[in-house]
Amino acid sequence: MAGIIANPFSGKDIRRLVGYGTTMENTTKVRMLQRVFTGLGEAGVQQVLYMPDPARLVASAFESLRAQDRGSMVLRPVLEVVRGEPSETSLATAQMVSLGAAAIVTLGGDGTNRLVAKESGDVPLMPISTGTNNAFPFVLEPTIAGLAAGLAAVRMDGAGCRREKVLRVAVGDWTDLALVDVALLDGAFTGTGAVWQPEAIRALVVTQGEPQAIGLSAIAARICPVGRQEPFGARVRLDGAGPGPAYRVPLGPGFFGTVRVAEWGRVALGDGVELGSGPGVISLDGERLCVVPAGSRVLVHVSDQGPVVLVPELLLS
Repeated sequence: MAGIIANPFSGKDIRRLVGYGTTMENTTKVRMLQRVFTGLGEAGVQQVLYMPDPARLVASAFESLRAQDRGSMVLRPVLEVVRGEPSETSLATAQMVSLGAAAIVTLGGDGTNRLVAKESGDVPLMPISTGTNNAFPFVLEPTIAGLAAGLAAVRMDGAGCRREKVLRVAVGDWTDLALVDVALLDGAFTGTGAVWQPEAIRALVVTQGEPQAIGLSAIAARICPVGRQEPFGARVRLDGAGPGPAYRVPLGPGFFGTVRVAEWGRVALGDGVELGSGPGVISLDGERLCVVPAGSRVLVHVSDQGPVVLVPELLLS
């Protein structure tokens, strides 16, 4: 049994207005999901659990499959009522895990996968990129992604998997996690969500910062690169308009910003970092999510106990 979670809102945020990103249309996502289904079917998956959504992405893809591609596969929703709220992604993931899904395919960006990772536990994910600034999901042909997830779901032997790093953040009694980056920003409102103004960034911690990245993790990549599988994270404190060295960083598709760096370093697995204190706003994986009250400290721990992901080249070799 496999699961599918597809976000109809990914790839459509404000960073397409300040840069030159391509909007990921839902018709494109449906075509991608059709190819995921063919891969799952080829691997022998008989039942697919899915999260319904207001655009009916997964249902439309399944219904439009040719009979020979659908075969005896059965599609089953895990939620009865959906409104397109982020919390539904975590709830749907928990339901899939409870019902016995052995692999979950996701279509979305870092934010979508962050919500899935909160509930996926040891169930491996096959994340396909359809967002804006994606560091966690893979840019991968959906046919191959579906085949890899299908093989993992049918074999259920844990082969071809690896566990990712994760950031665990706490502000007072509020806790959450991020897969790629946690940043403390100036401001008092979460606003549009997406982070794209470099002058607002005060400090960040990342699990990875690779040269090909765009977004907040690209700041770390420019100053103190850290690989996705290396056993540490990185921290960066920015200098606003201060005298620190300036770097040009790709913060979005076709959009560069200037950041000034006051301090940086590696963070060992298991260690914690204090990003700073409020007032301010916390962003997780590039999205403003929490207002930090004045005087409240922002603590972040780097852990190697994040979600499990499938590695197609290991499964298919």
